[in-house]
Amino acid sequence: MPPALIFDLDGTLVDTLPDIAAAMNAALETRGFPTLPRDAYRSRVGWGSRELSRLCLPEARGTDEEIRFLDREFRRRYEAAPAVRSVPFPEIPAVLAELQDRGIHLSILTNKPEEAVQPLLAALFPDIRFFRTLGAADGRPRKPDPAAALGIARDLGVPPEGVYFVGDSAVDMRTARNAGMVPIGVAWGYRDVPELEAEGAARILRSPRDLLAILSEP
Repeated sequence: MPPALIFDLDGTLVDTLPDIAAAMNAALETRGFPTLPRDAYRSRVGWGSRELSRLCLPEARGTDEEIRFLDREFRRRYEAAPAVRSVPFPEIPAVLAELQDRGIHLSILTNKPEEAVQPLLAALFPDIRFFRTLGAADGRPRKPDPAAALGIARDLGVPPEGVYFVGDSAVDMRTARNAGMVPIGVAWGYRDVPELEAEGAARILRSPRDLLAILSEP
């Protein structure tokens, strides 16, 4: 059986920072908090919207009440328009199409709100058939908890060691290791390569096409 692939979404397949930054900055403005430059979000995304909200608040104002309010405001705005400025990283659409043609099972596991996942994929990858597309939802453990990743492997009938988990951050590499999957880091994402290597990345992709080469190795 060909290997199965689970991809992170933000920073791995799609550059979503423009829409995330726009929604969060608008939410911050509703409370009179300073907004952040787009690049400041590179180190803040990946752990879910609540943690993003906490990291975007001034430290002295990061109370549970403010975090909950900001999280609600951000999600309301972002889920309404997740694909206005977001674009796939170069070569990603073509690589996904080739993987699909090879008969490799493709899935998405992200900590972004599940309500934003399907609209984003429908807008940017309308011709790709993903086996599972899972975002953050009530009752579903979030990465780096391995439960959702293991559930995908179980549903496919593929042993965890037969799954490549591809992502751009420490949380993705930890998820892969926790699940007994193969951690594959990408160099074009929101985190630096040393972070991925320190978290146990088995391979680092310098371009999306490197993944095709890895899958062709004996």
